[in-house]
Amino acid sequence: MNVKLKAMTKVDGFWRNPGETVQLSVAEAKRLIDLGAAIVTGDAPEAPVDSDEVAAMKAELERLKEFERQQLAAAEEAKALAQKEEAERKAAEAKAKKEAADKAKADKE
Repeated sequence: MNVKLKAMTKVDGFWRNPGETVQLSVAEAKRLIDLGAAIVTGDAPEAPVDSDEVAAMKAELERLKEFERQQLAAAEEAKALAQKEEAERKAAEAKAKKEAADKAKADKE
């Protein structure tokens, strides 16, 4: 990325004067721009984004969203199953307790 320096700046080990235009990596250019030591000249536009790459990223995002939806659905199913099993266990305990009480009552008679 080409930038125009606004301040005395060390670039690739050499001091550069304000007003000079230098080509830097995108990361280094953004760092200098954020510091206020450079501005973008616009001489070299950034490379266009590959549409196949964007399509692949969108497909991956959709796949991840579907996976997350499936995980949430599975968690809900597991929670519902656990609640059902707990209710059945409590019902079985109550039935056993009632049968024991009925048996104790029958033994007393």
